[in-house]
Amino acid sequence: MRGTTRRRPSVPQSTSLPPLLGPEIEPLLTLDHDLLVRTELGLSREWLETDGRGGYAMGTAVDLPTRRHHGLLCCVPDGSDERHLFLQRFDEQLCGMGRSFPVGMGRYGSQYSPERPLALVSFRLVPYPCWTYRFGLVELQREVLTVRGERTTLVRWTVRGPREGLALMTKPLLPFRAAGALTMENMQLDPTVGRVDGGLEFEPYRGLPKLTLSASVGERGFDLGAAFEADPVWYRNISYLAEELRGEAATEEQFSPGWMNLPLEPDQPFTMACSIDGAVEDPAAMWAEEQERRELELARDLAHGNAIEHGASAFLFRDEDGALGLLAGFPWLGQSARDAFLALPGLTLARGDAQACREVLERALAHARDGLLPSELGGRVGRGRYEPTDAGLWFALAADRYAAAKGADAAFVGGALRSGLEAYAEALLAGRAPGLKVAENGLLNNAHGAGTDWMDARVDGLEVTPRPGFAVEQNALWYALLDQLAELASDAGDAQGERRWSGLARAVGLSFKDSLWRENARFLLDSNAPERECADVRCNAIVAAALARSPLEAQQRADVVQRVSLELKTPTGLRTLAPKNAAYEGHYRGGPLKRNAAQHQGSVAVWPIGYYVEASLAAEPGRAAELGALLEGLAEHLQVHGLGHVSELFDGDPPHRPGGAPMHAAGLGELLRARAAVAHALQSEGAQ
Repeated sequence: MRGTTRRRPSVPQSTSLPPLLGPEIEPLLTLDHDLLVRTELGLSREWLETDGRGGYAMGTAVDLPTRRHHGLLCCVPDGSDERHLFLQRFDEQLCGMGRSFPVGMGRYGSQYSPERPLALVSFRLVPYPCWTYRFGLVELQREVLTVRGERTTLVRWTVRGPREGLALMTKPLLPFRAAGALTMENMQLDPTVGRVDGGLEFEPYRGLPKLTLSASVGERGFDLGAAFEADPVWYRNISYLAEELRGEAATEEQFSPGWMNLPLEPDQPFTMACSIDGAVEDPAAMWAEEQERRELELARDLAHGNAIEHGASAFLFRDEDGALGLLAGFPWLGQSARDAFLALPGLTLARGDAQACREVLERALAHARDGLLPSELGGRVGRGRYEPTDAGLWFALAADRYAAAKGADAAFVGGALRSGLEAYAEALLAGRAPGLKVAENGLLNNAHGAGTDWMDARVDGLEVTPRPGFAVEQNALWYALLDQLAELASDAGDAQGERRWSGLARAVGLSFKDSLWRENARFLLDSNAPERECADVRCNAIVAAALARSPLEAQQRADVVQRVSLELKTPTGLRTLAPKNAAYEGHYRGGPLKRNAAQHQGSVAVWPIGYYVEASLAAEPGRAAELGALLEGLAEHLQVHGLGHVSELFDGDPPHRPGGAPMHAAGLGELLRARAAVAHALQSEGAQ
């Protein structure tokens, strides 16, 4: 059986590869007035800034919040497990010459204020979000920058033009709530405004940290306290369009304590620091330091010849203990072990960052319990979410990719990593993993109702896609783990260990083909249980065909690729179920129950694209150019929905409208990994 596998695979890395998608990022840099004035298009483009601690600033290209999660300062307070939104936006008016002009937009009920962003000239995404407004001869620029490692967002306004004596009248809107919640007018709110170190301090609710605002004009400090005038008011009937479309609660009220009169001098940036970590002594200096770091990061990413790499770092963060973690997506996804290991190789190894990959793997090893890898990732962003026991299988695959990568630490691989993988395999063999049991034939049995696989959506407590018995991708990963352990034992000179793990791998490989391969269909069952063989054509089969340590023969792998190409492939990824199936749902929309029911019944999942490319290149190496064109088409999606990012999923039916989280770690990670694999194949073809 070992002869049907390839030993530890090589890991293509973008640092040494020619450009595939190209360095041209102008479409990501700028959205012009003609697009933005069409409000519905501007609202569908979302931007993201992250602070490297699990927090973010996020909104739309027309500067109108469409989700309850949107805002300028959303971060994790000390002692909390979830993000809180402290500052959503500033309600701004540019004042001068006896007139005032609205900047930005609001939505109240079904009415926009103003109706259209007519003054908005352009929006630029990188190296940080920037809006440019024009009022006659006057141009106003607003920029937003989160500070890496700090729970601080910087907002900078710059005015240009012949007019002097201009001012910006601005009111902060303070939700002070969990990011996914809503708030209403209440008597518990404390409207008191404190003045501290030339800034302003707000503490609407005890138990949450204070929000501090401080400012600079040019390189000089500015006393916000002197510019503030109390005018406590509740903004009513604030409505969120994206939440309405998702069938979620979509209306709230937000408190504003008063307004600030900010003088704007031509070409003199006015910088405001918004923080829950205390007053910022010099916001202008902090801006300059963070801007330099950001521009160096952008230059490094573009040097790899691939604009999409710039968004990868958004998902990596350090928790309160300084440990590196990985977030599943934005704005509502937190930490998830399975999602982390699906995304990890692409977000790190494909970008030549083996050290970051190792840190995340080490963190998981540190949180293993009773051999289960991992039982929890640790950290505070989203902690407490159910972590499936098959996350260890994806961990093992990420570990194998790390071991093959340039810069991998051989001592770590042969030591702690090998020990952790062996402990996890022993836990599975001993039946200590809830919901997963090793059957007599050596395969992993996925207990009905356990939700141990990635298709674990539920409606009214019931699994939408029950896959009891032997799930195809889980058992392909199980085989790969056993083969991986045999190689690790061989590398360590452990002949006894090699014989044991090789024997188990051989038995599992034979059982895999006997139980899951159907010769008459030349395809794999999705799952096999005594009461039901599931022959649904789903994207899970591509994982078995893609793995370098695959239990399938070469022709079987090629047959899987052909079937998946015919029935599941779309321009945006692979459908989760073939359209000819009676249970197929071509649209992911409606309320939570309806969306959950459709999520794995035909919606396009993006992350399997990496496995599709991997399997296709193994079956037909000459397809590299064709696969590159597919990836370039998918990369065009980075200009819509989550700008610079990949959505969690798409409708199965054309035009494949995006849905789910607009910024998804596994989707972007696998696009990066697929890109590196295709570029490597093209380079190899050119060398022949």
